[in-house]
Amino acid sequence: MILEHLNKLSSWDNVLPETKQKIDNNSLLRNFDEETILFRESESISQIYLILYGFVISSKISLNGKEKYLFYLSRDDFVNLCTIDGRTTSIRAKALKGTTLIEIEKDILIDLMREDFNLNLLILHSLTLEVRRCQRQILNAGTYNSNQRIASKLWKLFKDYGKQQDGKYYLDLPMTQTDLAHMVGTTRETVNRFLAELTSKKIIHIEENEISIANKNMLLKYMH
Repeated sequence: MILEHLNKLSSWDNVLPETKQKIDNNSLLRNFDEETILFRESESISQIYLILYGFVISSKISLNGKEKYLFYLSRDDFVNLCTIDGRTTSIRAKALKGTTLIEIEKDILIDLMREDFNLNLLILHSLTLEVRRCQRQILNAGTYNSNQRIASKLWKLFKDYGKQQDGKYYLDLPMTQTDLAHMVGTTRETVNRFLAELTSKKIIHIEENEISIANKNMLLKYMH
């Protein structure tokens, strides 16, 4: 079953067949029927996850107890690669309803990395993507006001998770306004006001908590 899933991931095409078979033999397939915390900050865990379907939210808890979403992780993303260094977890990870993961012990994965250079490249690519995401967040937090941060985050989410259907370009992501507030470090009320402004100007459309975008160029102008 796990081998079948890995063979459907195009990014795994260059990974050796014997590597994928060993992962199949030494890992677990986990399905989540409800929102589930995989791990919290500063925990000692040895599991690494690969997302097959659904979403995992990575976040940090501030000193005053507020949760700040870092980013959504989705199909083909690894979760908790930082455990490779043997230290405690640095983030909180939450699997959303309908998510399917492969769970593997870090020591097994490290052994496979020694045997298969293409697996190393795959993991390096995942870590590089996380670094780029963090760099963008640092830029947005340091130079943008609240509305610019919301516009920037919407733009990136549409870029990563936008789907076109029935002539509409909509956000294929289980996200609430509270989630968006957690992502940009502001309040739900601020997000609500800004989305209402975008809606009144026909830049976005919201129906039954589903966001679609009508004018990409106008949304871009809010980022400058």
